[in-house]
Amino acid sequence: MDLSYLIALNPLKIFVSHNHKVQSSLKIIQMKKNYFFAKSFLILAASSLIVTSCMTDTEGPLEESLLTEKALEVTDSEGGENLKKGGFVEYKDSFTNQILSLGEVDGEFVLVDPRTFEGTIFLPGTGKGKARTMGNVHSFINQVATGPTTSIGAPVMQFHADALAKFGIVDLPNNVHTVTINDAGHALFFESKTNVANSMAPDRVEFEAELTIVGGTKKYENATGTGNVTGFYNPNNGQGESTVTALIKLN
Repeated sequence: MDLSYLIALNPLKIFVSHNHKVQSSLKIIQMKKNYFFAKSFLILAASSLIVTSCMTDTEGPLEESLLTEKALEVTDSEGGENLKKGGFVEYKDSFTNQILSLGEVDGEFVLVDPRTFEGTIFLPGTGKGKARTMGNVHSFINQVATGPTTSIGAPVMQFHADALAKFGIVDLPNNVHTVTINDAGHALFFESKTNVANSMAPDRVEFEAELTIVGGTKKYENATGTGNVTGFYNPNNGQGESTVTALIKLN
């Protein structure tokens, strides 16, 4: 009997059997990969859930506060952003302030109680904070009371001439009521319109006023623009906070 045709078919049978085994092995390997990937994903998801659930209630507001501070930071001490003449700059600052109530007695300005003093009351103040495009900044303020709940800007040089001279700022016109300046000498000059205050509690008075930018120094020389200031203070000690937002044009 001629068996040569069986011998000829054997290699094909062997190849088919081998190929089937390889494919089966590949499927097993792929299934193992999928299993380990799914297992790893579940572990990561569980870890993420644990971390999220362990966050305290204060971490959310803290993160928001940090983002706000970050937004007011700049990259250098020479004025921050690359400001160009003829352009507009969105400005924002945030300050902690100390306001004084001063009245003239026997030719000298002394601390007085604004609730009982019958003469003209000036409200000079200083502040420290951060400003977009300026970094860490100082603020010098002056107001004069026009009523129980209102005041207007007063010449900043009246009480802050010596402090401003240390920054090289002298002879400012009377319509400059607030100066915001950084340690590199970049400054903005503000004119304050009518300031309206509302008593919210015995230790909290909130206020708001419109501002006009009337110049500055270095990168802000001849700057113009308009803005708004809001804030609060404690009438018992003059401590408070304020925020200015403005659109500045560099000329």
